[in-house]
Amino acid sequence: MIILREMNRSKEKEIVLAILNENNIVSKDVENELIYIIADNNCIFGLCKVEKKENYGVLRYIVISRYKRGLNYGEGLLRVTFNKMFSGKIDKIYFKKEDGYLLKKGFTKINRNETYDDYSLVCNLNNLFSQKCSGVGAIEL
Repeated sequence: MIILREMNRSKEKEIVLAILNENNIVSKDVENELIYIIADNNCIFGLCKVEKKENYGVLRYIVISRYKRGLNYGEGLLRVTFNKMFSGKIDKIYFKKEDGYLLKKGFTKINRNETYDDYSLVCNLNNLFSQKCSGVGAIEL
Protein backbone atom coordinates (compact mmCIF):
# COMPACT_ATOMS: atom_id res chain seq x y z
CA MET A 1 0.00 0.00 0.00
CA ILE A 2 1.29 3.47 -0.94
CA ILE A 3 1.37 6.02 1.87
CA LEU A 4 2.31 9.69 1.92
CA ARG A 5 3.13 11.25 5.28
CA GLU A 6 5.52 13.34 7.30
CA MET A 7 8.84 11.64 8.00
CA ASN A 8 9.18 9.91 11.38
CA ARG A 9 12.32 11.71 12.54
CA SER A 10 13.33 9.19 15.20
CA LYS A 11 12.91 6.07 13.05
CA GLU A 12 13.65 7.15 9.47
CA LYS A 13 16.58 9.56 9.73
CA GLU A 14 19.19 7.10 8.41
CA ILE A 15 17.01 5.96 5.51
CA VAL A 16 16.28 9.57 4.50
CA LEU A 17 19.98 10.49 4.69
CA ALA A 18 20.87 7.48 2.54
CA ILE A 19 18.31 8.44 -0.13
CA LEU A 20 19.56 12.04 -0.14
CA ASN A 21 23.18 10.87 -0.37
CA GLU A 22 22.32 8.50 -3.22
CA ASN A 23 20.87 11.49 -5.10
CA ASN A 24 23.78 13.86 -4.29
CA ILE A 25 21.64 16.07 -2.06
CA VAL A 26 23.23 17.57 1.03
CA SER A 27 20.89 18.24 3.93
CA LYS A 28 22.27 19.64 7.17
CA ASP A 29 19.73 18.48 9.73
CA VAL A 30 16.91 16.17 8.67
CA GLU A 31 15.76 15.76 12.28
CA ASN A 32 14.53 19.36 12.42
CA GLU A 33 13.24 19.70 8.86
CA LEU A 34 9.71 19.18 7.54
CA ILE A 35 10.15 16.29 5.11
CA TYR A 36 7.34 14.29 3.57
CA ILE A 37 7.90 10.74 2.38
CA ILE A 38 6.17 8.34 0.04
CA ALA A 39 6.48 4.64 0.80
CA ASP A 40 5.25 1.33 -0.52
CA ASN A 41 4.87 -1.40 2.12
CA ASN A 42 7.03 0.65 4.53
CA CYS A 43 9.81 1.01 1.94
CA ILE A 44 10.50 4.73 1.40
CA PHE A 45 11.02 5.59 -2.25
CA GLY A 46 10.51 9.36 -2.31
CA LEU A 47 11.14 12.53 -0.31
CA CYS A 48 10.03 16.14 -0.53
CA LYS A 49 11.19 19.08 1.54
CA VAL A 50 9.71 22.58 1.58
CA GLU A 51 11.30 25.14 3.86
CA LYS A 52 8.84 27.57 5.40
CA LYS A 53 9.89 31.21 5.28
CA GLU A 54 7.93 34.18 6.64
CA ASN A 55 4.99 34.14 4.25
CA TYR A 56 6.07 31.68 1.55
CA GLY A 57 7.79 28.32 1.10
CA VAL A 58 10.88 27.21 -0.77
CA LEU A 59 11.00 23.76 -2.37
CA ARG A 60 14.43 22.37 -1.48
CA TYR A 61 14.09 18.98 -3.15
CA ILE A 62 11.81 16.30 -4.44
CA VAL A 63 13.29 12.85 -5.03
CA ILE A 64 11.60 9.73 -6.37
CA SER A 65 13.61 6.50 -6.71
CA ARG A 66 14.48 5.68 -10.30
CA TYR A 67 12.40 2.50 -10.35
CA LYS A 68 9.22 4.41 -9.36
CA ARG A 69 9.54 7.39 -11.71
CA GLY A 70 6.98 8.08 -14.41
CA LEU A 71 4.01 6.93 -12.30
CA ASN A 72 2.95 10.38 -10.97
CA TYR A 73 4.17 9.62 -7.45
CA GLY A 74 6.18 12.85 -7.54
CA GLU A 75 3.05 14.88 -8.20
CA GLY A 76 1.27 13.21 -5.30
CA LEU A 77 4.20 13.87 -2.99
CA LEU A 78 4.39 17.52 -4.07
CA ARG A 79 0.66 17.99 -3.50
CA VAL A 80 0.70 16.43 -0.02
CA THR A 81 3.69 18.53 1.01
CA PHE A 82 2.22 21.69 -0.52
CA ASN A 83 -1.12 21.01 1.18
CA LYS A 84 0.68 21.06 4.54
CA MET A 85 2.11 24.49 3.63
CA PHE A 86 -1.27 25.69 2.34
CA SER A 87 -2.99 24.70 5.59
CA GLY A 88 -0.33 26.78 7.37
CA LYS A 89 -1.39 29.89 5.38
CA ILE A 90 1.43 29.63 2.82
CA ASP A 91 0.12 30.29 -0.70
CA LYS A 92 3.32 30.43 -2.79
CA ILE A 93 6.21 28.00 -3.13
CA TYR A 94 9.42 29.08 -4.85
CA PHE A 95 12.27 27.12 -6.46
CA LYS A 96 15.79 28.39 -7.17
CA LYS A 97 16.31 27.19 -10.74
CA GLU A 98 14.28 26.44 -13.81
CA ASP A 99 13.10 22.83 -13.95
CA GLY A 100 11.03 21.19 -16.70
CA TYR A 101 9.35 18.71 -14.35
CA LEU A 102 8.18 21.44 -11.96
CA LEU A 103 6.89 23.54 -14.85
CA LYS A 104 4.63 20.59 -15.79
CA LYS A 105 3.40 20.27 -12.20
CA GLY A 106 2.08 23.79 -11.61
CA PHE A 107 5.15 26.02 -11.30
CA THR A 108 5.57 29.04 -13.58
CA LYS A 109 8.56 31.16 -14.47
CA ILE A 110 8.96 34.23 -12.32
CA ASN A 111 8.67 37.65 -13.88
CA ARG A 112 11.96 39.32 -12.99
CA ASN A 113 10.04 42.37 -11.75
CA GLU A 114 8.65 40.36 -8.84
CA THR A 115 10.05 40.75 -5.33
CA TYR A 116 11.72 37.35 -4.99
CA ASP A 117 14.59 37.76 -7.47
CA ASP A 118 16.63 34.84 -6.06
CA TYR A 119 14.14 32.30 -7.40
CA SER A 120 13.32 31.21 -10.94
CA LEU A 121 9.98 29.42 -10.44
CA VAL A 122 6.86 29.95 -8.35
CA CYS A 123 3.84 27.77 -7.65
CA ASN A 124 0.67 29.59 -6.64
CA LEU A 125 -1.05 27.10 -4.35
CA ASN A 126 -4.49 28.67 -4.80
CA ASN A 127 -4.19 27.96 -8.53
CA LEU A 128 -2.67 24.51 -8.02
CA PHE A 129 -5.42 23.29 -5.72
CA SER A 130 -8.16 24.62 -7.98
CA GLN A 131 -6.95 22.20 -10.71
CA LYS A 132 -7.40 18.43 -10.81
CA CYS A 133 -4.31 16.37 -10.20
CA SER A 134 -3.52 13.72 -12.74
CA GLY A 135 -3.34 11.09 -9.99
CA VAL A 136 -2.27 7.51 -10.22
CA GLY A 137 -4.90 5.48 -12.00
CA ALA A 138 -7.35 8.39 -11.91
CA ILE A 139 -10.66 7.81 -13.65
CA GLU A 140 -12.50 10.66 -15.34
CA LEU A 141 -16.21 10.49 -14.54
